Amino acid sequence: MTDINECAISPKYELEQYVSKKITLIQKLYLSKGGNSNASRTLAMLRRAVSKNPGSIPDTWVVEFEGMPNSLVGRGENPSRGEWAIHGAMTLYAVHQQSLKVPMYQSGREYDLGASVRKLMQCENKNNVPEGESKLPRRFSALMTVDSLSETLYYARQLMHQLRSCSIPLDYVRFAGQLYDIQNPYKADSVKLAWGRSFEYSGTINSTK
Repeated sequence: MTDINECAISPKYELEQYVSKKITLIQKLYLSKGGNSNASRTLAMLRRAVSKNPGSIPDTWVVEFEGMPNSLVGRGENPSRGEWAIHGAMTLYAVHQQSLKVPMYQSGREYDLGASVRKLMQCENKNNVPEGESKLPRRFSALMTVDSLSETLYYARQLMHQLRSCSIPLDYVRFAGQLYDIQNPYKADSVKLAWGRSFEYSGTINSTK
């Protein structure tokens, strides 16, 4: 997440706070004792919107955008960077959480995308997936090399399915901020560098937490 002392009122900080409130509430209701039918329907609606543009499915408008900070609201015909980041994070969370009764949103550097992908490799190795046959390296490598947001979300969606198969959480608030930054050509490389570092050094991150 963005350092509150550095940019407490920046659009990115407002984005992360907004996504945190939204996903935390949905997750709490979904995982409540006995489940929550409204939360289940909400997640199903979000999954149906995962490959769509923000705002293209009216049923998700309230879920995704009600109460959104003005700094993130688009002004033109196309969705804003903030709207894309919110939409991407929330719909991918819905894919990730599907049918699981443990929280797939967890906060912390150890749940950065790269670190979670590293945990997935370890999970697949424990499940006797032969080295070189796992589809994971190809998908993560593809994610790190694409230039467009649509391609980023496409490969991220495939990774979320794999993370779900091993019940490995992701920090969706951090991820939302990264989706926001990756749309800025001056910050995209730094996002990918952060993913690469957390993938390579996740053991160090966990041991120094």
